Amino acid sequence: MEPTREVEIALTGPLERPRRGDVHVWTVDLDVPPPTRAWLQRLLSVDELARARRFVFDLHRRRFEVGRARVRQLLALYTGSEPEHLRFAYGEFGRPRLDPPVTGLDFNVAHTLDTLVCAVSADSGIGIDVEPIATPPEADAIARRQFATGECSTFERASESERALVFTRCWTRKEAVIKAIGTGLSLPLQSFEVSLHTHEAPRMLHIDEGYGDAAAWSLAEFTPAPGLLGALAAPFPIQRVVSATCAELDARVGRKA
Repeated sequence: MEPTREVEIALTGPLERPRRGDVHVWTVDLDVPPPTRAWLQRLLSVDELARARRFVFDLHRRRFEVGRARVRQLLALYTGSEPEHLRFAYGEFGRPRLDPPVTGLDFNVAHTLDTLVCAVSADSGIGIDVEPIATPPEADAIARRQFATGECSTFERASESERALVFTRCWTRKEAVIKAIGTGLSLPLQSFEVSLHTHEAPRMLHIDEGYGDAAAWSLAEFTPAPGLLGALAAPFPIQRVVSATCAELDARVGRKA
């Protein structure tokens, strides 16, 4: 796989869609000033606004509203639509998709704290996850309960300085896989195994045959911001990952707000 490239993509007009085998990974800052947030709220649908109102804490409400609006803006630039006119449908386990579907355009979203990441692909089935690099207090119990045998062994053998990275690497890769499949946690995390060693390329080591050949899967790792780790997973060859930032998008929204 070609190395990840960090780029700035001008957002003054329609975006060229990814080529087959390419994945565009956008990093979005959810911490925006109140005037920008107020403008972004205008892009949301009635059901999104209703869902936002159900959050108890304003922090969570803000992150949801800004995240949904930002995703609308990005997808609108790929499709040539107005952000507020986009419609979404959801799979049985909540995986979003454009409705009606747009041929040659798939996406997946994840967020943690004030950072959202959005993967855009020409191929269907892309999955993405992002987490802070950390070891939760119950990490050993989680590993025994959720990791495959080989993954658990690798984590248990990790040095104290490596534990946080190994744990987060395993969790993000597994989350990205189940998001790519679209089944959520109905697919047991122990039913497939991913590579974890720093010296080896990210790859699927084993997965139940109902989800394809392990060798056909692609995994990739990226760093969206200091202290965060992201993962991509797809049941197709990922040839190149282009990591894009939203500085231009922020400026563009700021001018409209």
